[in-house]
Amino acid sequence: MHDMIEEMGKEIVRQESPQEPGNKQDRRHLSRFGCTAICFTNELRWLEWPKYTSLSLPFCSGLKKLAGPCMARSSIWLLGQEFRLYRNLKFINFSYCTHLIQVPDVSSMQNLERVDAKGCQSLVDVHDSLSHLDKLIHLNFSNCSSLSNYPRSLKSELLQSLVLKGCSVLSKFPDVLVEVKGMKELSLEELPSMNCLLLSVILLD
Repeated sequence: MHDMIEEMGKEIVRQESPQEPGNKQDRRHLSRFGCTAICFTNELRWLEWPKYTSLSLPFCSGLKKLAGPCMARSSIWLLGQEFRLYRNLKFINFSYCTHLIQVPDVSSMQNLERVDAKGCQSLVDVHDSLSHLDKLIHLNFSNCSSLSNYPRSLKSELLQSLVLKGCSVLSKFPDVLVEVKGMKELSLEELPSMNCLLLSVILLD
């Protein structure tokens, strides 16, 4: 999974900066760095910062070109209103951020393709604006055992993967309101009131 994420980051850099794909201004990988906030270059596209130890995001307001924050296993608690400023995000990875309680309004992120928040055990709420994004390809909220508020519908025709298994308190799964021709993975757990077994379906072309 890490190799896939890394390759995705390289691809974003290649698309955004074809003349200088290796430019350090475009891609940074930080690990266990103890600062609470850093103002990166405005040209930064991809940021890998696993195990980030502060409760809030390290981004300054100038990162308008950021396409991919990868902050798995971080201590982030709340993303905050400023999260909406990052309009060019294509990929979000907050997997195993066990203190994260909410995915806020993402309506400004019209290019968003992938959201990975698996293993966020304190996550309660995912903002309904996620349902209106039409470029979504991959959504993984597996084992978010506190998740109770999730968009009631999804409207992306490009959706290939929807993973909600292990969301044991979620009362209703989203309706997919459009024809999805490229769905490859659908992994759900039946409603608790139905007392059914785990449903894990892989749909292949």
